[in-house]
Amino acid sequence: MIYVINNRIYFNYTENRVWSDEVNQIIIPRFSSEILALFLANNDKALSRDFMLTEVWEARALNGSNNNLNNYVSILRRKLSLLGGDNLIITIPKYGFSFTADSIEKIACETLQSDDAVKQYETGSNEDVTTNHEDVHLPNDEVSDPEKAKESTVVAEHSASVRYSIFHPVFLKITLIKMLIVIFIAIIISLILFRVFCIGFHLTSNDFAVTKIKDFGLCQAFVINENTLATRREDLIAAAERIITENNINCSQYAKIYYSKTRKRDIAGGRVRQDTLSYCPDAPHYYCENFYYSEHKI
Repeated sequence: MIYVINNRIYFNYTENRVWSDEVNQIIIPRFSSEILALFLANNDKALSRDFMLTEVWEARALNGSNNNLNNYVSILRRKLSLLGGDNLIITIPKYGFSFTADSIEKIACETLQSDDAVKQYETGSNEDVTTNHEDVHLPNDEVSDPEKAKESTVVAEHSASVRYSIFHPVFLKITLIKMLIVIFIAIIISLILFRVFCIGFHLTSNDFAVTKIKDFGLCQAFVINENTLATRREDLIAAAERIITENNINCSQYAKIYYSKTRKRDIAGGRVRQDTLSYCPDAPHYYCENFYYSEHKI
């Protein structure tokens, strides 16, 4: 299957290749290909780092890390940038990533075999199976009875047919082992999917909740983590608007704003409140500008 992103970037998942009408095919690492496939399946959605590590690495019984994820996303971002996809991958601070494609299309990709290849299999199989049985004797052999020679030829033919039969015990044993391996892998994948889709729904707790609260001009404002969501919506909007106004944040251009609020205690037992606001404009070269506000109470 080939995917067409924004009517200009082509992606072949099977061959790990991306290209455009202006740029020749570029081979990307397998994990970057898996990440791009995950992005396409969840276009315009915020994906947490834990979710991506589970889908790309743990689902294949591999150990992934944030460094691995950052490296392969960085490689993918550079390759897509060469093809004109500068703003497709957005980094969400303290959370994960989001893929924002305007359009995604699928094109069926069929692998065709030439007539020569088909003929080769047809004639090759016949040549391998069909053999001319000739009576070949060693110098010391004596064949006095034609019936014995005929009997030995029949036995040889029978042995050959059994050797190449799919019902031979050797082939049955190999097939059984392969089936057991497939069943074992299917059970492992089922358990992983159960963990992701049944237990994974709790990812919205604590630090993994992203909720939109309001649009400030062309800026879309979101809040991160459940502690922030516990605050009244009006207070969240007022706090975010205060930071936007005091820092003259430009909302006349498209941008995303991520606001979070944390409360903790210092060594002396005092309460510390910290507000964090990340301003991420939709610019050709993606970046985020962070603003921090702290308040200390004894």
